[in-house]
Amino acid sequence: MVPHPTPLLARLTLLTLVASALVFGSSSAEADANIKRTARGKTIRWDRAILHVCLSDAARALPRIDEHLDAAMDVWNDTGVTPFFDRGGRSCEVEIDYGRGRVATTPLPLATSTLTYDRTTGEASLAEIVFDTRYAGQLGDAARNSSAYDIRGILVHELGHALGLDEDVLPGTAMTTTTGRGETIKRALAAADQRAIRRLYGPGAEATVAAARPTAE
Repeated sequence: MVPHPTPLLARLTLLTLVASALVFGSSSAEADANIKRTARGKTIRWDRAILHVCLSDAARALPRIDEHLDAAMDVWNDTGVTPFFDRGGRSCEVEIDYGRGRVATTPLPLATSTLTYDRTTGEASLAEIVFDTRYAGQLGDAARNSSAYDIRGILVHELGHALGLDEDVLPGTAMTTTTGRGETIKRALAAADQRAIRRLYGPGAEATVAAARPTAE
């Protein structure tokens, strides 16, 4: 995800880096789905029920990061169709890492995502979200600070990539490529985001994954 471009930087920047294979855009009939696909046309998705999320030590320097991460995970968990995001534990399928981003794009990305998956089946096995240190002093809670890029909205967007969604060209969606200072609209899913995630994991998807919530024992 990148900041809204200035007039001099008005080109579209593709941010999500997907390991192991090329990703093609969806067909016109599925333009609203924005689902990542392998070079063989398979949807890139998780076939396990629970995805664990861990924070690197450096990521904890971000203000109220645990609160924002929990809220961002709940946005996707509350759809009732995705694999259930959970935080903590030693086994991490998504690593929120702060300080490793060095992607040479214009404008500079606030965060990038990588997905590792089987190029034959499309089954995802690892996702990583990286915040760029060059924005360290500009990230925060946009609901409280109108000059900040919103950590929570960025996490919702990048977790969408971790689940297998691509960028959306429609303004006002969580998966729209750019964001502005003080913008909080990405904290909630728009109708297009809901359609995309239900196409990927809901009834009629290539393989249905039941949303599994941890239960007390």
